Amino acid sequence: HPVHWFESFYNYRVQSGHHILPSANELIDGHASGVSVKKRLNLVGLGKTPMDSDLEWKLLLENTDMTAFNFGFVPTSMKVFLYEIGQLADANITRAHQFRSDLGRFIGVDDLGEMVKINAAHKSISQAAQERMISICDEEHNHLREVLMTNARDVSRW
Repeated sequence: HPVHWFESFYNYRVQSGHHILPSANELIDGHASGVSVKKRLNLVGLGKTPMDSDLEWKLLLENTDMTAFNFGFVPTSMKVFLYEIGQLADANITRAHQFRSDLGRFIGVDDLGEMVKINAAHKSISQAAQERMISICDEEHNHLREVLMTNARDVSRW
C-alpha cells in the first residue's frame, strides 16, 4: 500500500541517519508523487508495458516533471517478478504459502522452505530519530495521504 510504504521508507531513512531529510509533508512538492512515478518509469524502461496509446502516456506522465528523471528505454525479454518486501515474512499463512509457491514457480524451485524471518530485536533507535519518525495516520499528514492516494489511483488506472 503506497501510504504505508511511504511511512516505512521515510522512517527507515530517518533511522539510517539521513539528517538532511525534509519533513514528510515538505516532500509533497513533487517528491512524494515522484517516488511512485520513478517506479512506473523503471517498468516502462524495462519494456514491461507497451506504451502504445496516448492514454497510457498521459496516465504515466500526469503531474510529472520529467526534468527530474534521467532514464532510457532498455527493454528486456526477461520476466520480472515484483513483490513487496513485507511478503517475505507475511504472518498470514495462506498468503505466505501462495507467495512462496509463486516465487518458486518463477525461479524454478519446487520447495523454497521457510522465508525470511524478521528479527524483532532491531537496533536501538536514537531519541532524535524517534522524534523525527512519522505516524502517517496522524492528522498533520492528511494532505500527504491524499496526494499519495491520488497518485495510487492514477497508477492503478495506468
